Amino acid sequence: MINAESRRNELVITEKRGTRGAERTGRHVKAGGVINSLNRINFHGGHVFVRLRHIWNNSFKTVAAKPEPGEGAGIQLSWDEAGRALSKDIYLYEYCGVFYTDGLKMVWVKAGLISMDTCGVALAAPEGGDEVNERQHRRYLCLEIATRLAQGLISLRGVMKDYSAAAFAIVVAADQRAVVREINVDMPVNIVLGDGDEVLLAATCRIVRTLTTDKEITMVLAPVATNISRFKPKKYRGIRQNLTPQPSIEFNHPFSGKKISLKAVDISGSGISVEEASTDSLLMAGMIIPAMAITFAKSFQIQCRTQVLYNRCPGEGKSVQAGLVFTDMDGENQLQLASILFQAKNDRSYVGTDVNQDDLWNFFFETGFIYPNKYKDIEAQKGKFRALYSRLYNGCPDIARHIVYRDKGVINGHVSMFRYYQKTWILHHHAAIRSSQHKAGLVVMDHILQHINEVHHLADAAMDYIACYFRPNNRFANRAFGGALRSLQDPRKSSLDEFAYFHHGDSGMRELPNDWDLAQSCREDFVRVKSYYDKISGGLMLDSLDLGEVPLAEGEINSIYRSHGLKRERKFYSLKNQHGRLTAMFILNFSDAGLNMSSLTNCIQIVVIDEEKVGSDKIKSGLDILGAHYGGEAPVLLFPRRYADDNDLAYENIYTLGVLSLNYISKFLDFMTGLTKSPLRLAKK
Repeated sequence: MINAESRRNELVITEKRGTRGAERTGRHVKAGGVINSLNRINFHGGHVFVRLRHIWNNSFKTVAAKPEPGEGAGIQLSWDEAGRALSKDIYLYEYCGVFYTDGLKMVWVKAGLISMDTCGVALAAPEGGDEVNERQHRRYLCLEIATRLAQGLISLRGVMKDYSAAAFAIVVAADQRAVVREINVDMPVNIVLGDGDEVLLAATCRIVRTLTTDKEITMVLAPVATNISRFKPKKYRGIRQNLTPQPSIEFNHPFSGKKISLKAVDISGSGISVEEASTDSLLMAGMIIPAMAITFAKSFQIQCRTQVLYNRCPGEGKSVQAGLVFTDMDGENQLQLASILFQAKNDRSYVGTDVNQDDLWNFFFETGFIYPNKYKDIEAQKGKFRALYSRLYNGCPDIARHIVYRDKGVINGHVSMFRYYQKTWILHHHAAIRSSQHKAGLVVMDHILQHINEVHHLADAAMDYIACYFRPNNRFANRAFGGALRSLQDPRKSSLDEFAYFHHGDSGMRELPNDWDLAQSCREDFVRVKSYYDKISGGLMLDSLDLGEVPLAEGEINSIYRSHGLKRERKFYSLKNQHGRLTAMFILNFSDAGLNMSSLTNCIQIVVIDEEKVGSDKIKSGLDILGAHYGGEAPVLLFPRRYADDNDLAYENIYTLGVLSLNYISKFLDFMTGLTKSPLRLAKK
């Protein structure tokens, strides 16, 4: 990258307005201050600007010059590139003064002319300087950032030159002058800053002014919008909190490369706001910050990608407030931030923290979450269960998250979710000790819903759907989760599908009729399944379980599980009749025992699509053949449940799979808020 200070070679600019419009502050700069400023400019490789008047036509030019180090006895300036080009005609110009700028204010130097020649300008010892206010926002030099400008069919390419929070300048090569003339300066233009790999700003801008020289055209542009909307507006927003102490944000400014540090005003799980001095504002609405750190302490930072939503003055004063939204953040950082925010909100709520395994299992038994029949099923593998939970509760934020409510060291409430599919997280293990004092069950449910609401738009969250398996006789789950899904009254927003659940051992029916076939599924089979499901349900089950017309590749999610030392695999088999017609699909799920305590992710799922023509004997034969993969009894989820009823297929339980598209989470939260009587602690707009 090119250093911003060293790259600025000002060309000779034909001035049309002189210093007219600049506001003189009346502030006088002492001689020592002028010398210190000139030495500072020399240190950074910067420039001062010499004002010249043509003695024949009375036009003005401003030419960049480099100040030499000085002690106050005099000022020596050397011409920059443009001045050297002008030097052969220097006798045609009259010296009118010299000024320097910090991007916001200009200081006109009071110093008599000694000489001006082809090398530069010599001035007497300065008497001081007069400060002039020219801009409301400081202008900063920037890196060479590729810029594309378009208006209708007109297209230009240039380079960003400098910027402020309110406007920026781009330079276009002179060979595009004819194209520039076609632009209607009274109409907006579309700007994209950055290359193909990283877009830093895309905005609609108005043209403030255009300056033309022999070598280039400088266009000053200002974004039309002072605030943007990155995502669909939410009815329920994350609660913005004022932490003590407040964190800072730190990043390298994408336009200048300069290291920036700003104190936070407030923060939520989806964004952060900061305060800047109005004259020195650096954050332009719409600007992308590819890498930013939220710093709580030197060794504790939360990394994220952000975009500036707005930069506005909250009232009269010398400060502005900028709001930034998190556009991406990995799972570990999401949990770290949520842990801090939920602790600030309720000091008994713990998100993603380590959990003592003995305390957790004692809680499951005490609340009745593990009831006798369930314990009977898991007792033989309790060692594997403990090992798995120790791993899941200590560092797998990309596939498992949990919230516990703990008071005086005792767990009173718990809920967790895990990612078993590409874009679907399954809620489970919601339990609480009944108490009118703390309502721990509602607190943890409130907090996990708030967490989902805040992070589901982040790409790294991989969260398009939330799902939950529950038994209809589970009153809370059916009333809360099921009721919320039913309230949306649209199966493409939320859906409920019932499965028959049973265990299948070898029934001695391994042989299928000779003209029937059980083989690995092909693409056409998934299309047939989707057509059937859309006809009888039209819900979200297939999309959420990655069983759409073209099932998603499973390599990515499988590799994530393997990276944590866990197992996750699926195989698909199709049962076809003598005419080659698909009658049922068997989905074999292989995962670690205990990922779900009812083995709903380590089971055989069956989707029967020809209910009238496939008898239960064929289904049992398929289970006998495929059940060998499980080495004994295999848990089975069969859809639709009515097939089991109509064919006298015995089952132990009914499980409802509820799925919510998170595009509609606000309506879901409306129901949950009403259900709790006292509103959930989510913040409304």
